[in-house]
Amino acid sequence: MTELSPAEPVAIDDPERPARPAVTIAAVAYSWHITSDIYGDEGHTYQVVATGDFAEQLSNPEMVHPPLFFVCARLGYMIVGHPWGIRLPSVLFALGTIVLVAIAAKRILGLRYVLAAAAVTASSPFLLDFAAEGRPYALLCLLSIAFVIAFFEFLRAESIRTTAAVAAVAVAGLFTHLAFSFTLVFGAAYYLVTKRRVTRHAAAAVGVSLIVVAILLSFMMDDMAFSMKATSKARESHLNIPNFLSRLPVALTYGFCTFKLPDLGAGRNVTSSMVRDNVLLVSLALLSFAGMVVAVAVAWIKRTAHVGLLACGVIVPILAGIVAGLIGFFYIREKYFAGILGFYLLLIALALVRLAKRRIGWPVVAAYVVVVSVSIGHYILSPNEYSRRVDFSGVNEAIGRRIADGDAVVLFKTLGVRGLEPSQMNHIAEGTIHIIRRGSDEAVSPADRALEIQRQTDGTVFLVSREVGRNFVDPGGDVLRSLQQGRTTEATRFGRNLTLYILAPKGDSTAKLTP
Repeated sequence: MTELSPAEPVAIDDPERPARPAVTIAAVAYSWHITSDIYGDEGHTYQVVATGDFAEQLSNPEMVHPPLFFVCARLGYMIVGHPWGIRLPSVLFALGTIVLVAIAAKRILGLRYVLAAAAVTASSPFLLDFAAEGRPYALLCLLSIAFVIAFFEFLRAESIRTTAAVAAVAVAGLFTHLAFSFTLVFGAAYYLVTKRRVTRHAAAAVGVSLIVVAILLSFMMDDMAFSMKATSKARESHLNIPNFLSRLPVALTYGFCTFKLPDLGAGRNVTSSMVRDNVLLVSLALLSFAGMVVAVAVAWIKRTAHVGLLACGVIVPILAGIVAGLIGFFYIREKYFAGILGFYLLLIALALVRLAKRRIGWPVVAAYVVVVSVSIGHYILSPNEYSRRVDFSGVNEAIGRRIADGDAVVLFKTLGVRGLEPSQMNHIAEGTIHIIRRGSDEAVSPADRALEIQRQTDGTVFLVSREVGRNFVDPGGDVLRSLQQGRTTEATRFGRNLTLYILAPKGDSTAKLTP
């Protein structure tokens, strides 16, 4: 790591021309699924924002996350008046990320990297995935690049202005998600190693951050204790660090929609069969990622200005997050590292520009473009097969078109507005719906309950299998196997984590569903 050298002076409000078309194109992509069904943990945001007293919800120690994004989501909901309004702030945060990355590239790397940085950010599948989601991760992405700029300026010249900027970003990040503390750990460590002293400005920035952490923990301690207890068993059973370290760069570089995946288990660990099923894309991803890593490593070895800062801004928070996960504070997920995306995107831009200068680097650049394009295409054109989104409306409509007297609908126990509720299925007779709960909640096991349902049902059984509910109730998949006895099976995805199984008596011909 080297001391920072002065960069060419650039006004913060200097418009970055490459960001303009990038923002325009990205706005279309980010809005593509904005009005689709609320899904997954977006239900928690909607519950806080749109149900009950908002101020009371914010002060509830069981709210799980700090309040900043919920305030933004509340404003979006009030402006739009529909549930999808909670996603509006995320779109704006993602677009702002493109502009800030272009500014950061000009300040830190130089003018020739601005176009690549804007293009890489606008086409980032990771950013795309969270840009129209009512959760705090798009805001984390924006704050990550804001921290890059603020910290870079602070390292160049400590002053009241730069100290206030670092402290403001730190406070906003902590009030968005506690995982932003991983990035702040990097900032403190990098400062100590490079400066070898602590000035009053640095002490002030750290002091403000610690005060905010103390305030947040005082409100969230009960929920954090519950979360640590609830996830301890999951960590012991599913936390696979090598598997996680293989998934993380894929998520950050190519998003979540690149590969065709099976229904993943509670740990979301990817099996070797996934590699075989996606061998071409996996090969291209390995080529492009390895080539970019080599390009960054060469730049670091040659002591290229600021590469050490950017690389450490990626590596140190990941190590801090893994340690936190092993201790028990987090059951680490790829999304928790949205706070390093600013550093990461600048490194990708630097690598691609340097690779493009040499003919040997062209295949790497081409492989990157192909994989990213495939991921974006999957997100836009085939969300039911590749994305994390969930089409509850599609499931309801599909069942409504097919259900008849004597049929049954089977649901796993759901959690509030986060899943498919019987009340959402108004076209289905109440007696037709069966809820399967965990074995500890019933006198019989889920598998035996399913076997009882299939024996009592003369017609077709519609099993709505959502990953969260299935992992909670039936992690071994025994319910589906029980329902399949004596029946034919059709499966249609309505999002990668939601599958509708149509289990018809043998001899009953049924047509394949079209979501």
